[in-house]
Amino acid sequence: MRLTLCYHHVSPWRSLYSTTPEDFGRHLDLLRRAGWKALGFDEFAEHSRKPSRSRTVLLGFDDGHADNWLHAAPILAAHDLAATMFVISGDVAEGPVREHGDEGLAPGGTEDDPVRIRWSELAQWAATGSLSVQTHTHRHRDWHREQGSARQRAAAFGADLDASIAVITDRIGQAPSALAWPWGHSDPGLRMVAAGRGIGWQFSVTPGVDRGPMRPEALWHRVSADGLDAVGFAAMLERYRYRPLALARSNARRWLAVLRGQSVRPVFGS
Repeated sequence: MRLTLCYHHVSPWRSLYSTTPEDFGRHLDLLRRAGWKALGFDEFAEHSRKPSRSRTVLLGFDDGHADNWLHAAPILAAHDLAATMFVISGDVAEGPVREHGDEGLAPGGTEDDPVRIRWSELAQWAATGSLSVQTHTHRHRDWHREQGSARQRAAAFGADLDASIAVITDRIGQAPSALAWPWGHSDPGLRMVAAGRGIGWQFSVTPGVDRGPMRPEALWHRVSADGLDAVGFAAMLERYRYRPLALARSNARRWLAVLRGQSVRPVFGS
């Protein structure tokens, strides 16, 4: 059973999209105690190619906020855990590496915070082997709802994804193989465009767990852990404690996302 968590901010300023460093550390402790094994992306990808009943978790960060480097990175290092960051590649900043824990530079914990992580920080973090840099597209647009025909949307999305793949490959030294869809919105045609560019793992924002293996155009669930204190996080984990109930809940949430128009005709794992 595979669980993918989604964080935006890890910051001293708690908000809807921000988890405090203290609570983030408690999240990691609770995962271990509940029997979830945190995997780096390469290990997750390999593990996802075969059926498994073990509990594994992918620790994911969206957008590329500076506080992921300033506050989350040292906590992950203290726990000897790796993370995966889905960056909006067109928004990553330039500049020298900043010191961990510099609260004066930390963002305020809003969803559209202008204080972004820097390429130098991503490269240094990735060089340790404890961060995988993946794509959240280049410009973070809602491609499923863009104007124009399906062919035009596919072409525009393909160009954006090409730009993201190119810049991540150039700056990090490894091409991304996973995509977190902006706002979780996609459709089968767009997912096929991504799969055709070597994107073998595509993530929604629909809560749930997965069992795999999955086809490249399939949508993986993700569970938001933003803003949760230890009690709230423990309650979230409890919902996925029992495998049959967790999978049934996940399938129900997937179809609810379809009814809400967040996704079209979901592709299930084979």
